[in-house]
Amino acid sequence: MVDILELMHKRHSVRKYLDEEIDVSVKKIIEEKVDEVNRESNLNIKAVFDDKEGFNSRLAKYGKFENVNNFLIMKGVGNDLSETCGYYGEKLVMELMNLDLGSCWVALTYNKKNIRKYIEPNENLVIVIAFGIPANWGYNRKSKLPKQVSNVSEDSPQWFKDGVNCALNAPTAINQQKFMLTLVDDKVKAKARFAPSAKVDLGIVKYHFEVGSGKDHSIWI
Repeated sequence: MVDILELMHKRHSVRKYLDEEIDVSVKKIIEEKVDEVNRESNLNIKAVFDDKEGFNSRLAKYGKFENVNNFLIMKGVGNDLSETCGYYGEKLVMELMNLDLGSCWVALTYNKKNIRKYIEPNENLVIVIAFGIPANWGYNRKSKLPKQVSNVSEDSPQWFKDGVNCALNAPTAINQQKFMLTLVDDKVKAKARFAPSAKVDLGIVKYHFEVGSGKDHSIWI
């Protein structure tokens, strides 16, 4: 994989895709990565290809989506899966980036009826990730400052500063960046503030922080 920090820096949400089929060999790689992540996370993420009905709705048009024919359905058995789906979904988003595919996290603006057909009775749907060959690579967005989302200071260790900076590259619902990262001794407390999809966002933020800081799950309080 290309340097993952570079991919995180480059990635922007993509809503408009080319109406072209993804190469069969690329589909196989995506399915293998999804299987790998499902084994690691105990989720039941499903990759769907060439389905024009998943985003065939007024809401999708309102969300300015075009030619969304491929998507990841973030789902699993059990409750409170949001943070896990955020963490592992973003891991897959980076895999998609590495394959030159754009993506966008979607909480509401898909066709619920047509997505539901992929959900088993014992499963809970958390969120959907649209992806495909981008018509454009999206646009830069405004970002908060490190001190607005953490207790970072000049005296903070470099790994914490790097982790916070990387977390600020994480996509969040309507770009709210409503999270707080607090360094406590040599550990970090991550908290989601009240916002739509806040727990999904927190999972995404944690993944970015770990990559940027070089730490793993053991860093969290």
